[in-house]
Amino acid sequence: MKIEAIAVLLIAVVAALFLVFPRTGAVVSESDARNFVLEDMKTKYPTADSWEIISVENNTTTDGKQSYSIKAAVSLNLHSVCPERYNLYYDYPNSNFVTWKETITSNCDLCKGQAVCVIAFPEEAVLASYKSKGSERVASYIQAYPDAKPDVTFMDSTGNGLTNVWRVVWSSPHASYALASYVSKADGTVVQVTSQ
Repeated sequence: MKIEAIAVLLIAVVAALFLVFPRTGAVVSESDARNFVLEDMKTKYPTADSWEIISVENNTTTDGKQSYSIKAAVSLNLHSVCPERYNLYYDYPNSNFVTWKETITSNCDLCKGQAVCVIAFPEEAVLASYKSKGSERVASYIQAYPDAKPDVTFMDSTGNGLTNVWRVVWSSPHASYALASYVSKADGTVVQVTSQ
């Protein structure tokens, strides 16, 4: 009876290993790798607003097996005053988990510990729109209308002389107007605020 239980347990462990880890020589497609990463992010961050694959690099290991270095991103609370963004790095199938997590925004912190604040992502633009130099009017609007929500767009050119800016429009159902904040991608300063 004891031997049978051990044998059944051993078979179950071996079967689980075959399911979890790709077999030697098994070809892993880029599509498989992408699907794995998306499912992993959705499992770890089920309440996220956005899951995305940023880049996929095809690699070949020293023993000739195919693998993928994948950079992905997950965003939470996108339409709030405090959005969060994490860039996640995977090495699939060599390591079936996140190998590195880069915090872009968290706890309403913007460019923490950085001398120059380059605004590369929408989540950073939202924070800069009311926290950076020149944002006082937007901060007052958000304080007056706590239900205000941001809508973010990157603009190469605005048509009125501004270039390489993030346009963050804050609106509230309780306000008779919205505010558009134009945030410099280069340094995070608010270069213009207009009523809409």
